[in-house]
Amino acid sequence: MKAFHGFVCRSNKMSSCFPRKDDNNLKNDAMLLKQLIATFNGKCNPIRSFSEKELRKATINYDNQRLIITNKIFYKLYNGFLQDRQIFVMKFEPIIFQEKEEIIQKGINNIVFATQMKHKNFLKLIGCCLETQFPILVFDFVGCTTLADRILSHSQPRLGPLLLKLRLKIAMEIAHAVAYLHLGFPRPIVFGSLAPWNIFLDEEYAVKLFDFSVSEFIPEGKTHLEVHLTKKVWYEYVPPDLLLAIAPNRKFNCNEKVDVYCFGELLFMLLSGLSLKKFLKNKGFQMEDIGPNNLNEIIDPVIVGEGICSIKEQQLLALVRLVSECLCLEPEDMPNMIDVTKQLRKMYKSS
Repeated sequence: MKAFHGFVCRSNKMSSCFPRKDDNNLKNDAMLLKQLIATFNGKCNPIRSFSEKELRKATINYDNQRLIITNKIFYKLYNGFLQDRQIFVMKFEPIIFQEKEEIIQKGINNIVFATQMKHKNFLKLIGCCLETQFPILVFDFVGCTTLADRILSHSQPRLGPLLLKLRLKIAMEIAHAVAYLHLGFPRPIVFGSLAPWNIFLDEEYAVKLFDFSVSEFIPEGKTHLEVHLTKKVWYEYVPPDLLLAIAPNRKFNCNEKVDVYCFGELLFMLLSGLSLKKFLKNKGFQMEDIGPNNLNEIIDPVIVGEGICSIKEQQLLALVRLVSECLCLEPEDMPNMIDVTKQLRKMYKSS
């Protein structure tokens, strides 16, 4: 394995940074270098170059028994072993209604952004393979439990109930990671894929975000991205209520508040134990019914089972108010992620 020394490739030395095998290599290398230079001027965390053979061996030829996540739009995520080290392997694959170039770009996008993450709450990128038609990414292994598994699935009873304090910790760490994307770079990064299946939890319930397939910088001098829904598959991530409100013509101006809204959905899930869509359907509620007045209808019975004291009741009321603020369809009335993080930290410390 060869190290990519921070992807700092300049002048005539560029060609020596990547192993050459075929046209796939040449094309993917060129796209990656172009995007790295355009976005970060080559300043990235060092990662390794893996061969296709190595990764096939690590995943036993992508055995379905090692499949952890199937993202129906972009990729499959496998558990593998490489030189006695456990890893995640993210393999991009084409689907019927997407062009190959778009899938390649999603893979490159993940490499470009993941190499910039110097934050404990993002999955660490170890390296990639550019020999194949579609890029393959290799991440550090942190366990196979996603937030969706822990909250929405009942297939892991051995883990026991998820107590309120742990839910607050998880919410606080997600908010901190998203705030880092919005404020930790010269230009804000819109994550765009904040969903429970894109968030791993390690043994200590530390949050690890991943999947930068649709992430973008807000252009210099601009306050938003112009997203064309016919070209970008945002339907997988952006909630239908939000799209209906702001994108009736299949085009909308997108900024950090899309992430705030999606975080509101995650926070609701942590509070209720259900996805927002399922909850509204089951209860016959409307979005405007999500608020302190309906706390008893919203709260997860698991949390109720812990016992409700006055301090916990105040925490829950604050949580449902925060959910309501994040789910507001008027961007100017939404909080920013720094404010969200501060509120959650205060709740967590008081628990």
